[in-house]
Amino acid sequence: ANKVRAGDESGAVAAGSDGKSLVIASRAGGKTYKTYLYWHGGYLMESFLAADQPLAPGDGEKIARLADFSVRRTGRLLTFTAVSPGGRRASLSVCPRSS
Repeated sequence: ANKVRAGDESGAVAAGSDGKSLVIASRAGGKTYKTYLYWHGGYLMESFLAADQPLAPGDGEKIARLADFSVRRTGRLLTFTAVSPGGRRASLSVCPRSS
Protein backbone atom coordinates (compact mmCIF):
# COMPACT_ATOMS: atom_id res chain seq x y z
CA ALA A 1 0.00 0.00 0.00
CA ASN A 2 2.82 2.43 0.81
CA LYS A 3 4.47 1.91 -2.59
CA VAL A 4 1.16 2.63 -4.35
CA ARG A 5 0.57 5.77 -2.30
CA ALA A 6 4.14 6.99 -2.87
CA GLY A 7 3.76 6.54 -6.64
CA ASP A 8 0.23 7.92 -6.77
CA GLU A 9 0.40 10.06 -9.91
CA SER A 10 -1.88 9.94 -12.92
CA GLY A 11 -1.09 6.81 -14.94
CA ALA A 12 1.90 5.85 -12.77
CA VAL A 13 0.46 2.70 -11.16
CA ALA A 14 -0.47 -0.34 -13.25
CA ALA A 15 -1.27 -3.99 -12.57
CA GLY A 16 0.76 -6.32 -14.76
CA SER A 17 -1.13 -8.23 -17.43
CA ASP A 18 0.02 -11.50 -15.81
CA GLY A 19 -1.94 -10.79 -12.61
CA LYS A 20 1.22 -11.41 -10.57
CA SER A 21 2.87 -7.97 -10.71
CA LEU A 22 2.52 -4.26 -10.08
CA VAL A 23 4.46 -1.57 -11.96
CA ILE A 24 4.94 1.94 -10.57
CA ALA A 25 6.51 4.59 -12.81
CA SER A 26 8.40 7.57 -11.39
CA ARG A 27 10.55 10.42 -12.66
CA ALA A 28 13.80 11.70 -11.19
CA GLY A 29 16.49 13.86 -12.75
CA GLY A 30 14.59 14.00 -16.04
CA LYS A 31 14.55 10.20 -16.38
CA THR A 32 11.73 7.68 -15.99
CA TYR A 33 12.11 4.68 -13.70
CA LYS A 34 9.90 1.72 -12.89
CA THR A 35 9.49 -0.16 -9.64
CA TYR A 36 8.26 -3.71 -10.15
CA LEU A 37 6.63 -5.71 -7.35
CA TYR A 38 6.08 -9.28 -8.51
CA TRP A 39 5.90 -12.93 -7.51
CA HIS A 40 8.77 -15.11 -8.71
CA GLY A 41 10.24 -18.39 -7.51
CA GLY A 42 8.12 -18.47 -4.36
CA TYR A 43 8.96 -14.91 -3.28
CA LEU A 44 7.47 -11.46 -3.49
CA MET A 45 10.23 -9.54 -5.28
CA GLU A 46 11.06 -5.89 -5.95
CA SER A 47 13.14 -4.38 -8.76
CA PHE A 48 13.85 -0.70 -9.45
CA LEU A 49 14.98 -0.10 -13.05
CA ALA A 50 15.35 2.61 -15.66
CA ALA A 51 12.19 2.51 -17.79
CA ASP A 52 14.10 1.24 -20.84
CA GLN A 53 15.73 -1.65 -18.94
CA PRO A 54 14.08 -5.06 -19.26
CA LEU A 55 13.02 -6.84 -16.09
CA ALA A 56 15.08 -9.93 -15.24
CA PRO A 57 12.82 -11.55 -12.60
CA GLY A 58 15.58 -13.43 -10.79
CA ASP A 59 17.62 -10.25 -10.24
CA GLY A 60 15.11 -8.56 -7.94
CA GLU A 61 15.31 -8.25 -4.17
CA LYS A 62 13.44 -10.89 -2.18
CA ILE A 63 10.83 -9.23 0.05
CA ALA A 64 8.90 -12.20 1.50
CA ARG A 65 8.46 -15.93 0.89
CA LEU A 66 4.95 -16.58 -0.44
CA ALA A 67 3.06 -19.55 -1.84
CA ASP A 68 1.16 -17.18 -4.17
CA PHE A 69 0.66 -13.49 -4.89
CA SER A 70 -1.78 -11.73 -7.19
CA VAL A 71 -2.75 -8.20 -8.20
CA ARG A 72 -6.18 -7.43 -9.61
CA ARG A 73 -7.43 -4.08 -10.85
CA THR A 74 -11.16 -3.35 -10.88
CA GLY A 75 -11.71 0.19 -12.10
CA ARG A 76 -9.35 2.24 -9.94
CA LEU A 77 -9.27 -0.29 -7.09
CA LEU A 78 -6.15 -2.47 -6.76
CA THR A 79 -6.50 -5.66 -4.73
CA PHE A 80 -3.42 -7.56 -3.60
CA THR A 81 -3.74 -11.12 -2.34
CA ALA A 82 -0.86 -12.99 -0.73
CA VAL A 83 -0.79 -16.61 0.42
CA SER A 84 1.80 -17.62 3.02
CA PRO A 85 3.77 -20.87 2.69
CA GLY A 86 1.43 -22.25 5.40
CA GLY A 87 -1.66 -21.43 3.32
CA ARG A 88 -2.85 -18.32 5.15
CA ARG A 89 -4.47 -15.85 2.72
CA ALA A 90 -4.48 -12.07 3.22
CA SER A 91 -5.89 -9.39 0.92
CA LEU A 92 -5.49 -5.62 0.82
CA SER A 93 -7.31 -3.17 -1.44
CA VAL A 94 -5.97 0.29 -2.30
CA CYS A 95 -7.60 2.97 -4.42
CA PRO A 96 -5.04 5.40 -5.85
CA ARG A 97 -6.25 8.99 -5.68
CA SER A 98 -5.01 9.70 -9.20
CA SER A 99 -6.65 8.21 -12.27
